[in-house]
Amino acid sequence: MIPKGTRPEVVHSTLNSSPLWDFCEVLTLIKNMRLLNGASESDILERKLFSDWVLGIGDGQLVKAMTLIYQLLFQLIYLYLATETHSHLLFRALIQTC
Repeated sequence: MIPKGTRPEVVHSTLNSSPLWDFCEVLTLIKNMRLLNGASESDILERKLFSDWVLGIGDGQLVKAMTLIYQLLFQLIYLYLATETHSHLLFRALIQTC
């Protein structure tokens, strides 16, 4: 028993202290079965990309990648604006008005 413990903490401690715990095997899911359920190749690829994207958000990997992409994009825009041609001046004026 865990005093003032949350439900997950109580369940976790109960399972771990059970005499049956030594006979249990912890399994890890490695294949998304919902992804493969009755779909065409293009649907499977689209679902896999989406599920990887969702996992990337949860793991924080996507945020890191997007931050790097935005940094590179801003550097390219800065380099583009650093040269003074008529098209660059027009682009700079458009950016400043937004």
